Amino acid sequence: MDLISKYRLIGASIWLGLLVIIVPSWYSDPVNFQPDGAVLQHNKSTLPVIEQPFRLPAQAIEPRTDAEQQREAIKLDMASVAASEESQRKQQALDKLSETLASLNKDDAEKSAAKQAHVENKTPVTAKSIAPKEAASPQWILRLSSFSDIKDANDLLGKLDLWGYEAKIKYFEKSKVYSVRTGPYFSRAKADKDKAKLDKMLRTNGVVVESR
Repeated sequence: MDLISKYRLIGASIWLGLLVIIVPSWYSDPVNFQPDGAVLQHNKSTLPVIEQPFRLPAQAIEPRTDAEQQREAIKLDMASVAASEESQRKQQALDKLSETLASLNKDDAEKSAAKQAHVENKTPVTAKSIAPKEAASPQWILRLSSFSDIKDANDLLGKLDLWGYEAKIKYFEKSKVYSVRTGPYFSRAKADKDKAKLDKMLRTNGVVVESR
Protein backbone atom coordinates (compact mmCIF):
# COMPACT_ATOMS: atom_id res chain seq x y z
CA MET A 1 0.00 0.00 0.00
CA ASP A 2 1.41 3.31 -1.00
CA LEU A 3 1.62 6.36 1.27
CA ILE A 4 -1.28 8.30 -0.32
CA SER A 5 -3.70 5.38 0.03
CA LYS A 6 -2.62 5.01 3.63
CA TYR A 7 -3.41 8.68 4.42
CA ARG A 8 -6.80 8.40 2.70
CA LEU A 9 -7.69 5.35 4.73
CA ILE A 10 -6.70 7.04 7.97
CA GLY A 11 -8.76 10.14 7.12
CA ALA A 12 -11.80 8.05 6.24
CA SER A 13 -11.50 6.18 9.49
CA ILE A 14 -11.38 9.44 11.46
CA TRP A 15 -14.50 10.85 9.72
CA LEU A 16 -16.35 7.60 10.27
CA GLY A 17 -15.52 7.68 13.97
CA LEU A 18 -16.74 11.27 14.29
CA LEU A 19 -20.03 10.43 12.57
CA VAL A 20 -20.56 7.46 14.86
CA ILE A 21 -20.08 9.74 17.90
CA ILE A 22 -21.86 12.95 16.80
CA VAL A 23 -24.91 11.76 14.80
CA PRO A 24 -26.55 9.79 17.67
CA SER A 25 -26.29 12.89 19.94
CA TRP A 26 -28.11 15.03 17.32
CA TYR A 27 -31.07 12.66 17.14
CA SER A 28 -31.27 12.20 20.91
CA ASP A 29 -31.69 16.01 21.54
CA PRO A 30 -32.91 17.74 18.34
CA VAL A 31 -32.95 21.55 18.12
CA ASN A 32 -36.36 23.36 17.82
CA PHE A 33 -38.14 20.02 17.65
CA GLN A 34 -41.91 20.28 17.65
CA PRO A 35 -44.24 17.30 17.75
CA ASP A 36 -46.89 16.99 15.10
CA GLY A 37 -50.04 19.02 15.81
CA ALA A 38 -48.47 21.39 18.37
CA VAL A 39 -49.72 24.99 18.13
CA LEU A 40 -47.38 27.80 19.01
CA GLN A 41 -48.84 30.70 21.02
CA HIS A 42 -47.60 34.16 20.16
CA ASN A 43 -48.44 36.96 22.61
CA LYS A 44 -48.94 40.11 20.58
CA SER A 45 -49.08 43.44 22.38
CA THR A 46 -51.85 45.92 21.49
CA LEU A 47 -49.75 48.93 22.57
CA PRO A 48 -48.19 51.09 19.82
CA VAL A 49 -44.52 50.74 19.25
CA ILE A 50 -42.57 53.94 20.06
CA GLU A 51 -38.96 54.72 19.46
CA GLN A 52 -38.40 56.77 22.63
CA PRO A 53 -40.56 56.74 25.77
CA PHE A 54 -42.00 60.07 26.99
CA ARG A 55 -41.89 60.84 30.67
CA LEU A 56 -44.32 63.23 32.24
CA PRO A 57 -42.79 66.03 34.37
CA ALA A 58 -42.80 65.62 38.10
CA GLN A 59 -45.30 68.49 38.56
CA ALA A 60 -47.79 66.73 36.28
CA ILE A 61 -47.42 63.48 38.19
CA GLU A 62 -47.37 65.03 41.66
CA PRO A 63 -49.80 67.98 42.03
CA ARG A 64 -48.47 71.02 43.90
CA THR A 65 -49.73 71.86 47.33
CA ASP A 66 -51.70 75.00 48.17
CA ALA A 67 -48.66 76.57 49.84
CA GLU A 68 -46.54 76.07 46.72
CA GLN A 69 -49.26 77.55 44.53
CA GLN A 70 -49.53 80.57 46.85
CA ARG A 71 -45.76 81.09 46.80
CA GLU A 72 -45.78 80.91 43.00
CA ALA A 73 -48.62 83.44 42.82
CA ILE A 74 -46.78 85.79 45.21
CA LYS A 75 -43.63 85.59 43.09
CA LEU A 76 -45.60 86.44 39.95
CA ASP A 77 -47.27 89.40 41.70
CA MET A 78 -43.91 90.71 42.93
CA ALA A 79 -42.41 90.45 39.44
CA SER A 80 -45.41 92.31 38.00
CA VAL A 81 -45.18 95.08 40.62
CA ALA A 82 -41.41 95.46 40.06
CA ALA A 83 -41.95 95.76 36.30
CA SER A 84 -44.68 98.34 36.83
CA GLU A 85 -42.51 100.42 39.19
CA GLU A 86 -39.59 100.30 36.75
CA SER A 87 -41.86 101.48 33.94
CA GLN A 88 -43.14 104.35 36.11
CA ARG A 89 -39.59 105.42 37.02
CA LYS A 90 -38.58 105.46 33.37
CA GLN A 91 -41.67 107.49 32.43
CA GLN A 92 -40.99 110.00 35.22
CA ALA A 93 -37.37 110.38 34.08
CA LEU A 94 -38.54 110.97 30.50
CA ASP A 95 -41.08 113.55 31.68
CA LYS A 96 -38.43 115.44 33.67
CA LEU A 97 -36.07 115.38 30.71
CA SER A 98 -38.81 116.71 28.43
CA GLU A 99 -39.61 119.50 30.89
CA THR A 100 -35.93 120.46 31.13
CA LEU A 101 -35.54 120.56 27.35
CA ALA A 102 -38.71 122.61 27.00
CA SER A 103 -37.46 125.08 29.64
CA LEU A 104 -34.08 125.41 27.92
CA ASN A 105 -35.72 125.95 24.54
CA LYS A 106 -38.01 128.58 26.06
CA ASP A 107 -35.05 130.43 27.63
CA ASP A 108 -33.14 130.33 24.36
CA ALA A 109 -36.16 131.65 22.48
CA GLU A 110 -36.63 134.50 24.97
CA LYS A 111 -32.95 135.46 24.83
CA SER A 112 -32.97 135.35 21.05
CA ALA A 113 -36.12 137.49 20.90
CA ALA A 114 -34.67 140.02 23.35
CA LYS A 115 -31.41 140.21 21.41
CA GLN A 116 -33.28 140.63 18.12
CA ALA A 117 -35.44 143.39 19.60
CA HIS A 118 -32.35 145.15 20.93
CA VAL A 119 -30.68 144.97 17.52
CA GLU A 120 -33.81 146.19 15.73
CA ASN A 121 -34.30 149.12 18.15
CA LYS A 122 -30.64 150.11 18.01
CA THR A 123 -30.03 153.01 15.67
CA PRO A 124 -26.73 152.71 13.79
CA VAL A 125 -24.27 155.44 14.56
CA THR A 126 -23.17 157.45 11.55
CA ALA A 127 -20.86 160.37 11.13
CA LYS A 128 -23.83 162.72 10.69
CA SER A 129 -25.53 161.67 13.93
CA ILE A 130 -22.41 162.21 16.05
CA ALA A 131 -22.42 165.49 17.89
CA PRO A 132 -19.33 167.58 17.25
CA LYS A 133 -18.98 168.13 20.95
CA GLU A 134 -19.85 165.79 23.75
CA ALA A 135 -22.43 167.10 26.18
CA ALA A 136 -21.14 167.91 29.57
CA SER A 137 -21.18 164.82 31.84
CA PRO A 138 -20.33 164.71 35.50
CA GLN A 139 -17.38 162.95 37.01
CA TRP A 140 -15.41 160.38 34.95
CA ILE A 141 -15.24 159.01 31.38
CA LEU A 142 -13.45 155.82 30.23
CA ARG A 143 -11.93 156.26 26.78
CA LEU A 144 -11.35 152.74 25.41
CA SER A 145 -10.06 153.14 21.86
CA SER A 146 -10.05 155.43 18.83
CA PHE A 147 -10.65 154.47 15.17
CA SER A 148 -10.27 156.20 11.85
CA ASP A 149 -13.14 154.12 10.38
CA ILE A 150 -16.67 154.56 11.67
CA LYS A 151 -17.41 150.86 11.01
CA ASP A 152 -14.76 149.72 13.50
CA ALA A 153 -16.09 152.15 16.07
CA ASN A 154 -19.65 150.86 15.56
CA ASP A 155 -18.48 147.24 15.98
CA LEU A 156 -16.93 148.02 19.35
CA LEU A 157 -20.01 150.01 20.35
CA GLY A 158 -22.24 147.03 19.55
CA LYS A 159 -20.17 144.74 21.78
CA LEU A 160 -20.35 147.17 24.68
CA ASP A 161 -24.11 147.51 24.29
CA LEU A 162 -24.56 143.74 24.37
CA TRP A 163 -22.44 143.53 27.52
CA GLY A 164 -24.62 146.15 29.24
CA TYR A 165 -22.26 149.12 29.16
CA GLU A 166 -23.47 152.64 28.46
CA ALA A 167 -21.19 153.54 25.56
CA LYS A 168 -21.03 156.26 22.93
CA ILE A 169 -18.82 157.54 20.13
CA LYS A 170 -17.26 161.00 19.96
CA TYR A 171 -15.95 162.31 16.67
CA PHE A 172 -12.95 164.65 16.59
CA GLU A 173 -13.12 166.83 13.52
CA LYS A 174 -9.53 167.95 13.66
CA SER A 175 -7.88 164.53 13.94
CA LYS A 176 -10.64 162.68 12.00
CA VAL A 177 -10.91 159.90 14.57
CA TYR A 178 -13.85 158.23 16.34
CA SER A 179 -13.35 157.73 20.07
CA VAL A 180 -15.36 154.95 21.78
CA ARG A 181 -16.00 155.66 25.45
CA THR A 182 -18.14 154.51 28.38
CA GLY A 183 -19.63 156.47 31.22
CA PRO A 184 -20.20 158.78 32.86
CA TYR A 185 -19.05 157.28 36.15
CA PHE A 186 -19.81 158.91 39.47
CA SER A 187 -16.83 157.12 41.06
CA ARG A 188 -13.22 156.94 39.91
CA ALA A 189 -12.94 153.48 41.51
CA LYS A 190 -15.84 152.21 39.41
CA ALA A 191 -14.27 153.66 36.26
CA ASP A 192 -10.91 152.06 37.04
CA LYS A 193 -12.60 148.72 37.71
CA ASP A 194 -14.40 148.75 34.34
CA LYS A 195 -11.16 149.85 32.66
CA ALA A 196 -9.26 146.82 33.99
CA LYS A 197 -12.08 144.48 32.99
CA LEU A 198 -12.61 145.86 29.49
CA ASP A 199 -8.90 146.15 28.75
CA LYS A 200 -8.57 142.44 29.47
CA MET A 201 -11.61 141.48 27.39
CA LEU A 202 -10.91 143.77 24.42
CA ARG A 203 -7.10 143.89 24.68
CA THR A 204 -7.20 147.66 24.76
CA ASN A 205 -5.42 150.28 26.87
CA GLY A 206 -8.18 152.59 28.02
CA VAL A 207 -7.79 155.88 29.81
CA VAL A 208 -9.95 157.26 32.63
CA VAL A 209 -10.38 161.04 32.35
CA GLU A 210 -12.45 163.55 34.24
CA SER A 211 -15.63 164.58 32.48
CA ARG A 212 -15.88 168.26 31.39
